Amino acid sequence: MHPNAAKKVLADEDTLDIGQTAEAVQSVKPEKPKSRANSLKAHTRWLKRTSDAERLRQKLKEVWNKRKKV
Repeated sequence: MHPNAAKKVLADEDTLDIGQTAEAVQSVKPEKPKSRANSLKAHTRWLKRTSDAERLRQKLKEVWNKRKKV
């Protein structure tokens, strides 16, 4: 049983199917805390993917800055 389905079965107080409830209890996996290292790696990858678009946006910002004093 999928962990989300197991949570739904366990959360539903009207469930009377003992087999389904037993399967849900056995299949629930503990929540793992997110690793800081994995979060940092994912953020770094995201920055690399979006860096080209950000550079273009910054160049356009400099060119089209209407508040720039000449």
